[in-house]
Amino acid sequence: MDITSDNTEKEYYKNLLPYLAKINALSASVLYYQDSPIAYNLCYIWQNKVGQIKTSYDAKYHSDSPGAILMEFGLKEYIDKQLEEFDFLGDAMPHKLSWSKEVRKHVSFYTYSKNKKAKLLFKLKSLKSYLKSYL
Repeated sequence: MDITSDNTEKEYYKNLLPYLAKINALSASVLYYQDSPIAYNLCYIWQNKVGQIKTSYDAKYHSDSPGAILMEFGLKEYIDKQLEEFDFLGDAMPHKLSWSKEVRKHVSFYTYSKNKKAKLLFKLKSLKSYLKSYL
């Protein structure tokens, strides 16, 4: 889940994070070990609810669960602020289900440019959705 290895994702966050900070909706935390960042958690806070945008940790520290440690401190802060909801966003994944077994449907929105490659991707995605609804 590395942001910097994917140019499209890197550009997305390069634009998103300053925007969220500008509207005072960004909630970001970093866990350090000996002056080195080993985990981060990026969230937004909007209408008294928290949405987790991105989280990751340094794989060297996997056995120490730095992501879970950071999540625990973040959730405590959100509870202390009396925020109504924390949403992991996206698909149900094992690390999310360890915090709660409750899941709900979510909707994904995609945007595409007008070039040929994007139009092809749009058609393939639409076909996949169509077939999925009939299988």
